[in-house]
Amino acid sequence: MNPLSNTLVGIDYSDNSRNALREAARIANWNNGNLHCVHIIEDDVISIFREQKDFAELKVMHLALKHLKEYVEDILGPEHNCQCRLRVGHPFHEMLDEIKSRKADLLVLGSRGLSEKSTNNVGSLAQRCVRKAPVEVLLMRQQQDSPYKKIILCTDFSETSDRAASVAADIAILDHARLELLHFHTYPIYPYGDVVMALDPATDFIESLLDIQKEKLDHLADRLQASHRSLEIKTTVVEDSISHAIGNHIKKSEADLVVLGTRGRTGLKSIFLGTKAEKIIRLTSCSILAVKPEGFHYELS
Repeated sequence: MNPLSNTLVGIDYSDNSRNALREAARIANWNNGNLHCVHIIEDDVISIFREQKDFAELKVMHLALKHLKEYVEDILGPEHNCQCRLRVGHPFHEMLDEIKSRKADLLVLGSRGLSEKSTNNVGSLAQRCVRKAPVEVLLMRQQQDSPYKKIILCTDFSETSDRAASVAADIAILDHARLELLHFHTYPIYPYGDVVMALDPATDFIESLLDIQKEKLDHLADRLQASHRSLEIKTTVVEDSISHAIGNHIKKSEADLVVLGTRGRTGLKSIFLGTKAEKIIRLTSCSILAVKPEGFHYELS
């Protein structure tokens, strides 16, 4: 993993964000970098209080910042070096501005916010940040409160997937974790007018396609092994759709971190994760690290 000068973590006081703070502190320590945390109060919440006659906004903000600092100290201890900031506004807009002002290299968030009840799916702010934040985004699950033991790198053999593979290998070395390189292979679909036909190639052609995917994975494993000699690497090609396979595969493999590259398009203001990445993020029950394309940026309209 390239040295990270500034790690930013979003705090909403959920169990997920508690683990996000611990992990952000661990990453900052790895890199001898700066750790920043931010809590964002939504405009709508403050607006309701402003209607009250005796509402003392400055006093409330002071108490909210004091609470944030006490929360961080309770988790990280009194000797922490985390810089705390309170913001008021639209959560996504404020988070992007905080990334910019802090010159953050990595954003760490809980996978779901305090008010979002589902334990598996990714919350709305986390989804938007994965799509559009101009930095790598790590989403922490509630159950992840210790170093990683098994990391899965999901690859489609793109340039961004190669970047993600290097990051995954670096983390695996730091945590003495096992690394699995995983590729999902599905058979081609061909649209013909209003009909979509699944191609049914001959058996030898299917085997040839699988051999190509396995060779690509083995080549990637060899490259990673050359620069991470003590790393234990496994390669797997799954002959199934991500929708059917990703949850079961991660559960069986007992992975606690999935790393993947997102896919961007130069010149557009939005990032397109791609169908496979969308499904992995939506269906994965462990923590997720989304690595952005080289040079990706996003500006609010």
